[in-house]
Amino acid sequence: MSLLVVAAGKGSPGVTTSALVLAAVWPRRCVLAECDAAGGDLVFRLRADGGSALAVDRGVVSLATAARAAVTAESVTEHVQVSDGGLPVLVGTLGELQSSALASTWSGIAQAFGSVRDGDVVADCGRLSVSTPRPVLDAADLVVLACRATVESVAHTKQAIEWLRRELQVDPALLVIGAVDAPTRVRQALRGCGELDIVGPLPVDAPAAAALAGQWTRRLDRTALVAAARATAQSLDARLAERRRADVPVAVDPDSEVVAHVG
Repeated sequence: MSLLVVAAGKGSPGVTTSALVLAAVWPRRCVLAECDAAGGDLVFRLRADGGSALAVDRGVVSLATAARAAVTAESVTEHVQVSDGGLPVLVGTLGELQSSALASTWSGIAQAFGSVRDGDVVADCGRLSVSTPRPVLDAADLVVLACRATVESVAHTKQAIEWLRRELQVDPALLVIGAVDAPTRVRQALRGCGELDIVGPLPVDAPAAAALAGQWTRRLDRTALVAAARATAQSLDARLAERRRADVPVAVDPDSEVVAHVG
């Protein structure tokens, strides 16, 4: 239904944790896909359903191979693994060398994401760079940049915003990571960037972030990180719904001059 890309400027401050917790609390079925050109971490962070290790060869790489032949509505589902917490994941590559070998297949992967009909896809694209898979960015319904209220993070986020606006004509949302006042400080620091869509903040909660690698428990559900992620996921889902409504074509009855939505 929708593709949400989570990325960042240099340093990728909390991108993987943010993408993971947002996908875990998403309002409907969601697949977390690792599309970081530098390589993925989920195969090391998470365990498969039942506690065994995730398979390194089943995920984005196997999906890329299958997408060369054909893309169907089941393409993504056929290559996901279910983590011990119940989240469907597409593990990423093992590093830049393997990612570079997928250069010609990212279009097929992005097409597969768009074919998902029974849920949404959250793609972790890590640090934006020339190696970031452009087809995934192009296919995104919403790009979210993670940012902290620090001098270096704001500076790198400013560059990322300018690049996305210039190269993709995309206005990203900003997901602020930090204390309650962090969004205000980030907005003030980026006041020269024009209108900004800011969501969050997600608190820095190391114990909760570490617990995401295991089974979902009642204790984890009550953490500040998960509570904030639920509110942020609802906000992002509302933005995606608005964009879907805006994309619905309209039909005009030339006799009655009635405008009706088609779909």
